[in-house]
Amino acid sequence: LAGPGAAALRALIIGSGSCAVVAAGDTVGEAGVISTLETAWNTRFGLYKGGPININTATPDFTGYGYATSPPGGNYPDYVNRLAAREPYQGPTGGGVSKSTQAQHAAFGSQRRIAVGAVVDCGVWSGPGDPQIIDFSCILLLAPIPDGGSAASWTNPPPSGVSSTPDVEYLGLASLPGSPCASSGLSGGSYGPKVPTLVQ
Repeated sequence: LAGPGAAALRALIIGSGSCAVVAAGDTVGEAGVISTLETAWNTRFGLYKGGPININTATPDFTGYGYATSPPGGNYPDYVNRLAAREPYQGPTGGGVSKSTQAQHAAFGSQRRIAVGAVVDCGVWSGPGDPQIIDFSCILLLAPIPDGGSAASWTNPPPSGVSSTPDVEYLGLASLPGSPCASSGLSGGSYGPKVPTLVQ
């Protein structure tokens, strides 16, 4: 991780992941609002704005299907079905953003929308300090974010499965056995379920 700020966050979102970036008990937070990460976030849904960030440099998930709301029971069961079918993002896009096809999700896709997220006490931000990480959760990234200053073309006709914020769905603690984040378990790691490891 090359320092704080939007560039470092963009690299994490676009990249294939990074081990032990933070641990429980670490303090996290950064002053200001970072509003330039839409392009990186949307790559996980197979949406690309051109330039150096493309399907070859930022792998999409197996499905780009987006969810603007969370119904009772959540979206995860439907996501699993969409993933198996390699369904692309279902709505229109704007601002020069192109979307991957079903064939591209099948050829280039990997597990990109199930992630590990830090659990913090957001109330701490009302004071002068930053919160500590309490634990790690398993989350599903729900929807792409309108990118490029043409939000109207993203939302007509509905439902387009977009959100104005980077919304996620809580799938439980990442450390629980059977968690969808099981692949995040590391030998001696600070998050993810415990995994058996052969050592010498």
